Amino acid sequence: MLASIVIKLMPKTSKIILPCAGGRELRSFLYNLLSSKNPDMSDRIHSMAGPKPFTLSLLNGKKKILKDRMVLDEKNLYWFRITVLTEEIFNILTAGLFGMIASEETVKFYDKELIIKKVCLSYDEHPMAHIAEYKDLMTDEDKKSFSFSFKSPTAFVYGNGIMPLPLPYSIFRSYLVRWNSFCPVEYHIDEKILKIIEKAVFPSIYSLSTKLLDMKNFKMIGFTGDCSFEIIEKISPEDMKNILTLAKFSFYGGTGAKTTIGMGQTVPVM
Repeated sequence: MLASIVIKLMPKTSKIILPCAGGRELRSFLYNLLSSKNPDMSDRIHSMAGPKPFTLSLLNGKKKILKDRMVLDEKNLYWFRITVLTEEIFNILTAGLFGMIASEETVKFYDKELIIKKVCLSYDEHPMAHIAEYKDLMTDEDKKSFSFSFKSPTAFVYGNGIMPLPLPYSIFRSYLVRWNSFCPVEYHIDEKILKIIEKAVFPSIYSLSTKLLDMKNFKMIGFTGDCSFEIIEKISPEDMKNILTLAKFSFYGGTGAKTTIGMGQTVPVM
């Protein structure tokens, strides 16, 4: 199961001030919520050495920026997104979130209180919310081009280096690793697809810029914006299907490094 959950919330009081890059605080909220419902699963996910079965966006909405801080107003609605890659974590998270709404429990970010107003699970409720099955993404199509909109700083880690460029191999490797880690076994995609991508998939039109994600003791530069890709070689229908499947998966799996603290938020345009 795949899900993109959008949480809408409002400050409890006016003019609260938070760090602009609060991804770690949002991640702490997620782990605390999981722990309150299923401590064993929370500990298991936290200790995973490989990819995690979730991604997080940063806080979005109308805000006043003061250097590395943002001012939120109680009159405005804000939102952030959690994507999940397994049904188990979806069931526990949604139970916790809807429970918080029912009990009118507040969310605390840096000791500032916000109230959850709505949990969105479909496009009708929010354009970044949706639920799907892995098999839903595996459709037979013949498309030679597609695009990604990178909504937050995106980058790839190579040893001690950071690569803030949309290289096709790096992009699709990040999707493949997460896809194979959490999809049903029968939907696994062979790693040979990466060799096909190296030869056949190239960027074309793009409008990109670099942006620094600054969390004080952690900083990383990434690219944001839109980038189109073209399949320039003749490839088999199966390879085409796998490439387009992974491209659509980007909406849930995110792109590149640090997707659990706000980086790599991606929307595919097919």
